[in-house]
Amino acid sequence: MKRYYATPPRGYHEASLHSNSDWNQPDHYFHNRIVSFSAPDWSVLDVGCGPANACSHFFGKGARYTGVDLAETQLIANKKRYPGANFLCLHWRDLPSLREKFDLVTSFFTLEHMVDPRKFIEASANRVRPGGL
Repeated sequence: MKRYYATPPRGYHEASLHSNSDWNQPDHYFHNRIVSFSAPDWSVLDVGCGPANACSHFFGKGARYTGVDLAETQLIANKKRYPGANFLCLHWRDLPSLREKFDLVTSFFTLEHMVDPRKFIEASANRVRPGGL
């Protein structure tokens, strides 16, 4: 998987940027609901952030955003789009290397790509601060 995201097929990042970018659609009710739980100065971790479509929504709530993904070229583009956010090229299995705990940890459009979703969820949940979401 890491190899795939290091050199994705031509047009992959562009396609992912435009897919699921319009959160005004009814399909995104739960995504907007998750964002609604965030608050000013909350730290948010988005595991498998892809094009970071959620970033602007969390910024709109005054939250601080960290996106983690394997696609380094995608992360470079994300840094240009959202210079106030933090982006890390990191596999979800390496989440324990992050010292920070977050107020809210989420992952949009990622779980279906996981070979071991239970371990992915456990690793993500371990980055939530006590009392966080």
